[in-house]
Amino acid sequence: MKKMLEKFSIVTMVLIMLLVSVDASLAMEASKQKLPLYGDMGLRYAETQKVDLSLDAYGLDLEADLIIRAKDSNADIRGRLSLQKYNRGNWYTVKSWGFDDTGSVSLYKEYKGSKNKYYRLKLNANVNGERISKTSRIRELR
Repeated sequence: MKKMLEKFSIVTMVLIMLLVSVDASLAMEASKQKLPLYGDMGLRYAETQKVDLSLDAYGLDLEADLIIRAKDSNADIRGRLSLQKYNRGNWYTVKSWGFDDTGSVSLYKEYKGSKNKYYRLKLNANVNGERISKTSRIRELR
């Protein structure tokens, strides 16, 4: 019984050391790339408080939503929201909307898509000189 307890203790210590070593190497890699290891993995911006981009599909109807809110209510916000369709290995812009506002931007757009095609939104914006580039989730129309 005593030998069994000793073996269990040794195995437990080896496992703990292995876990600590793996965690330390992950933390070191994350610090090299300046990425947060835990918690919210969302992008952080210096000039921008909020960026929400979503594409929803209802049958063949696509609904694009965009909200950008700057930290400064007088910030210049300019950019373009593009609806893209996937075809033969590439994404092509089928519709785009430009915007130029101060403090915040809110866009809601509708588009009639094609059956059995994939769509996404691509955002390229500038908030007081800070570049923002974001892509929505892909939606398949059936």
